[in-house]
Amino acid sequence: MSKRPGWLVTAAFVAAALLALPALRAQDGGPDELGAPPFSAAQIQEATRVGRRYLFKLEAPKEPVQFQVLEFTAVSAEGATLRQTTLDADRKPEGEAAEARVTWSDLEAQGRFPRARTRVTEEELTLPAGTFACKVYRVDDPDVVVTHWFATSLPGAPVKVEAKEGGHRLVFTMTLVEHVNPSKSE
Repeated sequence: MSKRPGWLVTAAFVAAALLALPALRAQDGGPDELGAPPFSAAQIQEATRVGRRYLFKLEAPKEPVQFQVLEFTAVSAEGATLRQTTLDADRKPEGEAAEARVTWSDLEAQGRFPRARTRVTEEELTLPAGTFACKVYRVDDPDVVVTHWFATSLPGAPVKVEAKEGGHRLVFTMTLVEHVNPSKSE
C-alpha cells in the first residue's frame, strides 16, 4: 500500500472546509449569501440508484496521478451511503475505503457557492467519460480560483473540478473518467 500524497489530503481537507464554511456563514447571517445550486436535492435523489459510481482522475503538478471512486451503496428517501476509494495510478486500491451517510440536502449543498464570488456560465465539455453540456461555476477567491463543471444530464457531482492558484497556476484537476448508474428497472 502506498502512502497518500500530501496534496490529496490537503486538497480534500481544503475543499471540504471551503464548501462548509460559506454555508455556515450564510446560515449565521454572514455576508456570503449562497447562490442557487446546479441541481436540487430532489433532482439528485431522482437521478441516483444503488450502484451509481463515479471514477475520477486526480492530477496535480509534480505529484503521482491518483483515482477516486465514489459509489452509492445504499439509497433511501432521506439520503444515501457513499463509499469513497482512493486508487493509485494503476487503479489499485490505496488503503481502506471510507463510507459516509449523507442526506440529499447535503449533496445539494455541495453545489452552493458564494453568490458574490461565483460566475455561472454554460459550455460543452469533452472528457474521457463523454461529452456533456455543462453548467460551469467559477468561484474566485484572492488565493485560488476553483471551477466546477456540472453535466446537466448527470444531476450530482461535478464532472470536472479545476483549482488554479492566483487564477493562473494549475494546482489540482479532478476529471470524470467513467460514470455508471443502473437503470430504475434493475
